[in-house]
Amino acid sequence: MEQVCIKCAKCNPICPTFISSGDETYSPRGYLHLCSLPPFPNTSAILSTCTLCGECEKLCPLNLPITKIIKEKRMSIKPQI
Repeated sequence: MEQVCIKCAKCNPICPTFISSGDETYSPRGYLHLCSLPPFPNTSAILSTCTLCGECEKLCPLNLPITKIIKEKRMSIKPQI
């Protein structure tokens, strides 16, 4: 069974993109939510703002491979752009 984000937000305070934007869309849990949806016109642009630094993974209580999930979504929508 695949684990999903429990939306605890423990990752937000360490995420450089969320820190600079203050917008939940640009947070690890925002990115993960976006990854669970069918792509829409801004999906690629939003996901490209993630720095893939991996800091969020250090705080995730489920040890989700957040950067891997984001990379895979980026790759899956790239041909459509």
